[in-house]
Amino acid sequence: MQNNTENTTHFGFKTVAEHEKQKKVGEVFHSVAQKYDVMNDVMSAGMHRLWKRFAVDT
Repeated sequence: MQNNTENTTHFGFKTVAEHEKQKKVGEVFHSVAQKYDVMNDVMSAGMHRLWKRFAVDT
């Protein structure tokens, strides 16, 4: 049985303690960060680099 005195929040389809969520989000980000630009290159056929440049320049 879960301790009802601890505040909980959602993380995906799970309910986790609020103090654990930040760590879990960081772990997800860390696991995809190195592959993020490669994924964007593939999914956008390289257009995301132009979109980023346009967004920064405007």
